[in-house]
Amino acid sequence: MLRVFGGKLRVRVCGIAVDGDRLLLVNLRNVTHGGDLWCPPGGGMAFGESATETLRREFLEETGLEVEPGELLFVNEFIGNGLHAVELFFQVRVTGGVLRRGHDPELQTQVLADIGYFTFAEMRRHRPDELHNLFRHCDSVPELLALRGYLKPHPGPPQGEGEKKAF
Repeated sequence: MLRVFGGKLRVRVCGIAVDGDRLLLVNLRNVTHGGDLWCPPGGGMAFGESATETLRREFLEETGLEVEPGELLFVNEFIGNGLHAVELFFQVRVTGGVLRRGHDPELQTQVLADIGYFTFAEMRRHRPDELHNLFRHCDSVPELLALRGYLKPHPGPPQGEGEKKAF
């Protein structure tokens, strides 16, 4: 991961796909301190590709699903571990395809280890450092869908329960 994306600013486009009280997540293997990261599907923009085109392509590559991008919800910035990414999060509606674990064509060693829909209770069974830092701002699907604006980076260890930072 660092060999390909380290030392560069990367613009990523990610999608929030929900099914009732469950959120679609992918498990990226060995990306945080050698550990796993559970996060919404998404990936880097290619030169000349719009954000919505990127989102459609990334969902198809990673999940096998076709999506219709909706509202831009929020922007997240990640800085750390030699990586710097600005992430645009859109709400998406699944319109077709079959859910399956896909691949990341940018990487020779595949990092996509698992995929599925999860409730917040199921997600919280993972260590905080195994969850995308956007989950430090919300505790439910409605709270996630209500996030707006710029999510400030969280340096250091995850915050305790009830200590969500304003953005």
